[in-house]
Amino acid sequence: MKKEKCNAIPIAIGITLLIACGQGSMFTFGILMSDIISDTGFSMPAVLLLATFSTGGTFVGNLFVGTVMSKLSSKWTLFLGCILIPVHFTIYSVSTQLWMLYAAGALSGIATAFIMAPASVLLSNWFVAKRNTVISVAFGGMNIGGALFMLAAGRLVGQLGWRKVELINAAIVLVISLIIGLFVIREKPSDLGQKAYGYDQTPDMEDTAGSNGSGVSAKDAYRSPSFWILFAGFFIIISVGYCFTNLGPTYMTSLGMEMSTASSYASVYSMVAVAGAIVAGTIADKFGEKAYLIYGGLLAVLGSLLLTSGNISIAIMIPAVLCLGLAEPISNSSAALLTSSCFGMKEYYKIVGFMQGALSFGAAVMVPVVGAIAEAVGMGLALKAAAGFTVLGAVLLLLALNMAPMKKLKK
Repeated sequence: MKKEKCNAIPIAIGITLLIACGQGSMFTFGILMSDIISDTGFSMPAVLLLATFSTGGTFVGNLFVGTVMSKLSSKWTLFLGCILIPVHFTIYSVSTQLWMLYAAGALSGIATAFIMAPASVLLSNWFVAKRNTVISVAFGGMNIGGALFMLAAGRLVGQLGWRKVELINAAIVLVISLIIGLFVIREKPSDLGQKAYGYDQTPDMEDTAGSNGSGVSAKDAYRSPSFWILFAGFFIIISVGYCFTNLGPTYMTSLGMEMSTASSYASVYSMVAVAGAIVAGTIADKFGEKAYLIYGGLLAVLGSLLLTSGNISIAIMIPAVLCLGLAEPISNSSAALLTSSCFGMKEYYKIVGFMQGALSFGAAVMVPVVGAIAEAVGMGLALKAAAGFTVLGAVLLLLALNMAPMKKLKK
């Protein structure tokens, strides 16, 4: 029997590359920050405020991304998000005033919203079997891209200066976005006369996200208690990944570790998170989303306890970073995975933007909250509190899954 052609794998690879370039390239800000400050004369607190504009842009963008997708399609919304990244780098490269940096930061946040939500819709369109695994791996691509872009930026900034590095970032992202966005990505299998990957293996799952899929409307979803419980869970659960990347290295150096060593552990964390995406997605596909949440929550707690033990020996730090890296996907790709389980695919493209917004809103709020706890009682207890928030978030998400409208529809 002739095997039907399916472009799902090339499209998944293309989306992963777009996320790796678009999102990963923005990791270079931390590498370039000291040069930006010395060149412009802006204070560090003023430059760091850019992160607030970025997360604010992501939150606002996620509120409108569903509407944009309904007008342009998910493919062209993703393409638009990818094109906004080079624009934001170009604005950075010519910035001479703070408002220009803040405008670029806000634009990067909007671009993030216009990349991540459409990416999850497109992958859901093309994959029925292994959907959770593919989404997790694609979202984890930002960690690989981030590691490569940071390595290149660190080598080039001394020779070219931070403004030219930003322009190089813009050129790379623009070229890759044009090639993949125009020639690889397609909205759904039916556009090519194909079926989604694994459609014959999982007949109870929908082919594409849209009005023909089963599930509840966005309006009905907003009225359900599970929507707001899910939103609260996503808001809180972001803390494990963001708090480690923002506060972990500082905490390790406070215990007497060299900054170079702490940076190496942070790099290991990013690479482990890539493998963690594969493992987490596989667990979600084989054992369900509840097992995925329990697995991630337990690893977050174990990793945080090891990290805050006060012992900075390799025997303790390596397991700590491994646990936290493997747990990272629950604070990264959980919105894309759990939204369809709760509300189905009928208007997934409208609902997932709000849930991605909860993650970005949580990033803007929870990291400063944990930082305030650190100021009051110390960094060690603050990181343990972050793990506690993660567990609370996982419990809320489990509760939302139990109350989900899709659970009632499947009965």
